Amino acid sequence: MAKIVIGGKEYDLRMSLWASEQIEKEYGDLKDALQKFKKERKIAMVKWMFQVLANAGQKAAGKPLDVQGDVLDNCSLHDLDNVAKAMNEAMNESLHAETVGGNEADDEPTDALAAAYDEKNV
Repeated sequence: MAKIVIGGKEYDLRMSLWASEQIEKEYGDLKDALQKFKKERKIAMVKWMFQVLANAGQKAAGKPLDVQGDVLDNCSLHDLDNVAKAMNEAMNESLHAETVGGNEADDEPTDALAAAYDEKNV
């Protein structure tokens, strides 16, 4: 999960099914919205997307959905770039994350035939 500290407060950014639904409600197609976000990075969209991803993190933690995009109002452009990077990280984790035991899986290639042979001949 991507995390970012803004104004001394840490936010967990999560691209969950709930967040995906919010994005679809606002922008229609999820894939188009994510591509638009990554290309354009309009401030209003960044603030709104931050609000959605941070509230998805709140929801996962059982906390109230009370994060507002205006927490970014005092950020510099450099800070805003870091926020956008954290949001991209959260989105990318969601798009290709495989999990094993609740943790992100490694991306090491495995030889399924060799593993099956080893299992039979132990």
